[in-house]
Amino acid sequence: MKFFIDDEQTLSKLSSMGNPLEGLDKVMDWEQFRPILENIFRNHQKADALRMIFS
Repeated sequence: MKFFIDDEQTLSKLSSMGNPLEGLDKVMDWEQFRPILENIFRNHQKADALRMIFS
């Protein structure tokens, strides 16, 4: 799959250039966003189910 190889090469190139997101990842506690994202995802699934009923 060429897509994954390209993605890997892009990430490698960004890292060598000093990707600021890597630094942010070291200091940010991403788990604090999990409840928010799970709630959004749960609501999105409910909306999709309703759309299927009324389709």
